[in-house]
Amino acid sequence: MISMHHVVSLTSSAPNTGRWCIQKGIVFIAKTERPDRMKMNLELFHFSLTPEESAKLDALTDDKTIEEFKAKYADCIVRDTPLQGDPSVIPRAYTLD
Repeated sequence: MISMHHVVSLTSSAPNTGRWCIQKGIVFIAKTERPDRMKMNLELFHFSLTPEESAKLDALTDDKTIEEFKAKYADCIVRDTPLQGDPSVIPRAYTLD
């Protein structure tokens, strides 16, 4: 299990996902209002995933999961904002393409 290997305040898989993004050169922007999670997000820069751990996360990334991510992103991008429900504000191009 990846999350038990690193000694950080791991309460979810988010730190590992965030670190994987950073190591892959993918922009990772964490969204939180909670101070404990802000601290956890800073810890992303204090550890690295091993090549084996990174390979395990790479294996989870396929065309299907990328499409699922795009759909979820489109749902969440304007959630809880005045623009919610306005499909014209949802980006149609992604950096993953």
